[in-house]
Amino acid sequence: MGGKNRAVALKKGSKTKKSLLNPLIKELYRITADVTKSTSIEDICKQGDLIASKEASFIPPSYNLNRIEVANQLIAHLKKQDGTICNVKAVESDSGVGLVAEHDADNESDLIKLPLSQCISTIDGQDQNPVMNMFKTDPIVSNMMNVQLALNLLFEVFEGENSKYYHYLRTLPAYPKTILSMPVEELLPLKGSSLWMEIEPMIIAIHRQYARVHQLIHSAGPNFDKLKAGFTLSAYKWAVQIIQTRQNGYPGVNNMELNDLFLIPIVDLCNHATTSLVRLSPSGTENDISICLKTKADGVKEGDALHLTYSPTTTGEFFIHSGFIPENIESDASKIRITLPKENADWRWALMSQLPIKSPFKVGRETIPHSLINFIRIFLMNEETAKSKFEDMKAVQKIDLTLGDEEPKVFQFLLGRLRLMLMSLEKSISNCDESLLAHKLLSNEQQNYQDAVDYITQLQS
Repeated sequence: MGGKNRAVALKKGSKTKKSLLNPLIKELYRITADVTKSTSIEDICKQGDLIASKEASFIPPSYNLNRIEVANQLIAHLKKQDGTICNVKAVESDSGVGLVAEHDADNESDLIKLPLSQCISTIDGQDQNPVMNMFKTDPIVSNMMNVQLALNLLFEVFEGENSKYYHYLRTLPAYPKTILSMPVEELLPLKGSSLWMEIEPMIIAIHRQYARVHQLIHSAGPNFDKLKAGFTLSAYKWAVQIIQTRQNGYPGVNNMELNDLFLIPIVDLCNHATTSLVRLSPSGTENDISICLKTKADGVKEGDALHLTYSPTTTGEFFIHSGFIPENIESDASKIRITLPKENADWRWALMSQLPIKSPFKVGRETIPHSLINFIRIFLMNEETAKSKFEDMKAVQKIDLTLGDEEPKVFQFLLGRLRLMLMSLEKSISNCDESLLAHKLLSNEQQNYQDAVDYITQLQS
């Protein structure tokens, strides 16, 4: 497709009228923002689909492009920029696009060095999107760095060739594969999984964010005309998926309580591996930050594949946050959530607040976190014991949470909870189409819980 702006919005039929869309978007915000009412995820997605059907179609910047070719064009473009090093090249890989070293390089060599101004970020003072400051003052969006970065990305996308990031935008995948791109019908079988406690809030949040941001954009001034014209639910979902699968964090420059986020051109083509020849490292001062891809101790040879080790560590985390599942995950685990009763548990809540314990917990083969055991101990305590333990914390640095003669009940409780979850998973698996990804995820969680049961049983024998 020709034209200066590939990320255009193609109209479906006649021009969509605000009077038709606005009531639908207001209703979407109402049903996702009111926490006192429980609207089903099916109804929320149905409302989103209705809105999307009446909006323009979003055409991503890399639509119909060869991403390897445009990635190498980006590399050539970056090599011409001041303060930039880019001694890599893009190649075809099992994951689609990969990165290899262009030349041999010794230990601690910079294969890539990009001034932060070459990255799309949430950091102020980078001469990017000054009109986006409106979102930094909104009481909701101001605390959501991922939303701010998604909006920064879309602002640049709709600038087309006028964007300083034009070459980078063309390298981003047109159709990311995450839960946001899956039909809700394929996700519903996961209601029987611990993954659902992350999937459902995420889907609701994305729809709520879209409705909120739509209101803000359409009440903004003329600087937002292109964003107003192009901002749709499908465009926002695309941007969120790009952020979700490609963002990096940096200690908050603007707000020390929050990590600033950024997209790093070329570096984001490094695929995942459990071992890596390179590492990502910031350099420079606060006012002159660069992002570097440095070689590790052994250096690299020309043509060596360049990987990074992504932060997820379990099958579920990779599925939700990275949009893919590696073949082999060492020490895989699944989450288990246990909550204290809200009534008649004041001292147990007080004791919990003083300890580094947070549910949910990961369990699997030879993986039973000590924090989970301590949580169950507190769960099983009576209020008198919890008060005594709390008072003890004032006098000693280390507290003993063991329950004495009642200690065997801790593992009995955990085994009972895991076996209940296994029963629930068995039912979910039997009702799930084997061809769906959900079936694989449910079976994986079943195996992790069974491994945890076997491990506890072994410890008790």
